[in-house]
Amino acid sequence: MLAPLVGAFQASYPNVRVQVFITDRIVDQIAEGVDLVFKVGEQLKDSSLVAGRILTYRHQLVASPVYLAKLQAAPNTADLLDHRLLAFSFWTPVNIWNFAHANGKKKETLTFQPFLSMNDYAGLATALLAGTGIGDLPPLVQPELLRDGRLVEVMPKWHFCISISG
Repeated sequence: MLAPLVGAFQASYPNVRVQVFITDRIVDQIAEGVDLVFKVGEQLKDSSLVAGRILTYRHQLVASPVYLAKLQAAPNTADLLDHRLLAFSFWTPVNIWNFAHANGKKKETLTFQPFLSMNDYAGLATALLAGTGIGDLPPLVQPELLRDGRLVEVMPKWHFCISISG
């Protein structure tokens, strides 16, 4: 996602050199000499820094048609724990998914230990394509997988967000 942004920026400012550093750790921008940060999640706590929201998206649970073909019925929040769940890793043993129905009337929470977790959505996409289970894949990550039907959204009437627990 960053490469097109950097390319467009450098097209406008061809003499600016860009060095991209991608990490899942918290960065001390001042101490590490970082000029610009794209951060996923909560707002910045340091009030001396300036931040603005540039993007929001709805998390989606997805699975491959191969995995879904093995099921008797479409999954719902009540029976997700009976499935092989894949999750983005925040290096915690427990994941929490908070669900809200699109009608706004129902809310549910699922606490689980994932069958597979990793801190790389591209790796999770590969595992999901292989039919290993149901997992979260942001629509920004390889959107062609859903568009082409290689992955299918599971429970589209439920929206969810991820919580971190230690």
